[in-house]
Amino acid sequence: MRPNRLLISLCHANCPKCGLPTEFKMFESGLGGDFETYLGAQSGTIYRLDLAKVHYEKRTRPDLLADATKKEGRLIHVPEEIRCKICSTIFEPASMPIDGEEIVDAYEI
Repeated sequence: MRPNRLLISLCHANCPKCGLPTEFKMFESGLGGDFETYLGAQSGTIYRLDLAKVHYEKRTRPDLLADATKKEGRLIHVPEEIRCKICSTIFEPASMPIDGEEIVDAYEI
């Protein structure tokens, strides 16, 4: 795990329960997926998992995420666990329009 300043996409999705938009940040991946995005449940710290380590180095997600999980207690997988900011429903969006990009402090795994 190493800290870095990384470009991240600003996305939003509509909650399936209340219908209102919720904003979130996520690392974009190409075809086949290059990265996965995780948030620390305690700190909100952003983690970017490089899937090349899973696909080509034959390492497992749990092994790669172990240090972050130990630090945070639990990791939230974005976009599979988006929490609506209005009604608190947790959902996986069907579509995620990108509203822009910004540079954030994150950990590369």
